[in-house]
Amino acid sequence: MKNSLWNIISIIVILSLSIMAFYLYEDNRTSHNKNAVLTEHKNLLEANVAKIEEQKKLLEDTIARLSVENGDAMARIGDYSARVEAIQSEYKTNMEGLLAEKNRLSSQIAVFDRELSDKNSEIKLLKKSLKNIDKKLRAVRPNGARGTQGVQSVQGTVSLEPIVVTRPKNVSGKIIEVNKDYGFVVMDLGSDDGISTGDTLFVSRKKAMLGKIVVEETAPKYSAAKVLYKSLGDAVLKGDTVTN
Repeated sequence: MKNSLWNIISIIVILSLSIMAFYLYEDNRTSHNKNAVLTEHKNLLEANVAKIEEQKKLLEDTIARLSVENGDAMARIGDYSARVEAIQSEYKTNMEGLLAEKNRLSSQIAVFDRELSDKNSEIKLLKKSLKNIDKKLRAVRPNGARGTQGVQSVQGTVSLEPIVVTRPKNVSGKIIEVNKDYGFVVMDLGSDDGISTGDTLFVSRKKAMLGKIVVEETAPKYSAAKVLYKSLGDAVLKGDTVTN
């Protein structure tokens, strides 16, 4: 009986120890697995930390490089701003000068326009006078006769005043207008220079004599003269010299 009881107790103790050993083994195995997982997590974290440190270093290097470039850019911007201000100042000065020159030229153009208008008016007057002279000459000398004798016409004999040809002394001027249609020229010599109707003057160019002209209408500063020969009229140009 005692042996049976002891056997039962022994079995119970062995079972209890077996159960405890199993639990201890399972607990140890679970702890080992947990340690392995934690170690793997630790390694992953350390790898991530190293990667982040590397990225941080790259960012710091990039920031440093950008800071240098930003400083250079700011310096260039300052230089460009100074150059732009200088160019704007120079442009403003040039524009002021150009505007002043424009105003000066506009004033000169206005003066020239007035002078041109006066000259055109005087030329028109001379042309009108020349036409009247041509009409009178054709009326009294229909056949181109010259001289101081009377001319026989339908109405009778017309007596003309003797033409006195005078020659001014020491005059020199320029041809300023040539009209080939009417065969006359305008020169910058007039009654103020001693020029009178009927005066005969010579036309030359670079000391080469071109021919003669006879004054038919005068004004204080200008005169209209008829070229004596039509072929010569084709040769007379603006700028030719007129002398007595």
